[in-house]
Amino acid sequence: MKIEYRIILMILVLSQVAFHVDAQKKFGNEWINPSKNYLKLKVAENGIYKLTYEEMVAAGFINTKINGTDLQLINYGTDQALYVSDNDFGPGDHIEFYGEKNTIGLDSLLYSDWQKDLLNPDYSLVNDTNAYFLAISPEKNNIRYTLKNPNFGSTNLTPFPYYLHEEKLVFSKIHKKNAENKIINTIFEPSEGFCNDVSQSSSISLKSSHLVFRVQILLYR
Repeated sequence: MKIEYRIILMILVLSQVAFHVDAQKKFGNEWINPSKNYLKLKVAENGIYKLTYEEMVAAGFINTKINGTDLQLINYGTDQALYVSDNDFGPGDHIEFYGEKNTIGLDSLLYSDWQKDLLNPDYSLVNDTNAYFLAISPEKNNIRYTLKNPNFGSTNLTPFPYYLHEEKLVFSKIHKKNAENKIINTIFEPSEGFCNDVSQSSSISLKSSHLVFRVQILLYR
């Protein structure tokens, strides 16, 4: 009986230790407050997005005027900056924010060393739609964009003769790297990601009369 008692006691102690260790893990949803309502905003392209008071009411997020300073925008559990047209937020008002599509925000968690192992950091393995969440948080010091009022009427401004524009082309025709002997890992190791076929050379035709192009082509091997 003594031996059985000691074994049972040891199992109970070890299970408590394992539970304590598991309780320290983070699952990515720690920012969610169950007592709040969140409005989910889906973003699939980089750009500036606008959401009106009327659209919030139609979505059931709010049903009356609110204090504009209470609006909070969240992405991946962190606060994001907002522009609010009026702190007395009601009919005719709106918010604006800069949204980015999903790339590797969650994919990076699938690798032991994503900076070394992930093939294409600009293209998600699963979905390019990112999710922003709007909440009403009067208890927080919510982040806001600061408006600037430059003097465009100054006569001392000299126009620039040109400007530089950079654009990145992300190739996503195939979903793998070259695998020797056709051996492909079933887990997330250094072979997962979207790219194009490997080639020794590539060409892009660009037509313009007064523009100078600088093209950089990245080949993933």
